[in-house]
Amino acid sequence: RCGRWTPEPRPDSVSVGDLPSNPAVRPHARGRLAAMGVRGGEVAPPFLRKVYHMVDDEETDDVVSWTGDGKQFTIHQLNEFSSKLLPKNFKHSNFSSFVRQLNSYGFRKVEHARWSFANEDFAKGGEKDLLKIRRRSVSKAKSRGGGHGGGGGGAPAMG
Repeated sequence: RCGRWTPEPRPDSVSVGDLPSNPAVRPHARGRLAAMGVRGGEVAPPFLRKVYHMVDDEETDDVVSWTGDGKQFTIHQLNEFSSKLLPKNFKHSNFSSFVRQLNSYGFRKVEHARWSFANEDFAKGGEKDLLKIRRRSVSKAKSRGGGHGGGGGGAPAMG
């Protein structure tokens, strides 16, 4: 249709070849790229890299930090996280959207009383493991239902 814009689908990962080349940096970048979740020409999705760096930043530990074992992270100050860290790192300050995005990458809330999240491949010191985390695709059953709740829990249709 004329005049109607539709966004292009975003890839789950980007090839290093898609990144702007800088001859002055490229020869020395291999070790740094591996530390940033880059392996074999792949880069971890921007969402995962940004979350990792927010959690790993010691200057924001009073707002969000790793738990003692480094296998999960906790948001300590929800208002500060939503009003300062989200807009600084993403194009929004909507905490619900942030949680929905975490869920789409397989993160789970691990404590009822606190905003603590975990994913087996998201851990302190394991930025290179971000490449193992894949965004879940919407199944055909979910997409047929329109995504507006109410269905899918009953007996299968006969026929």
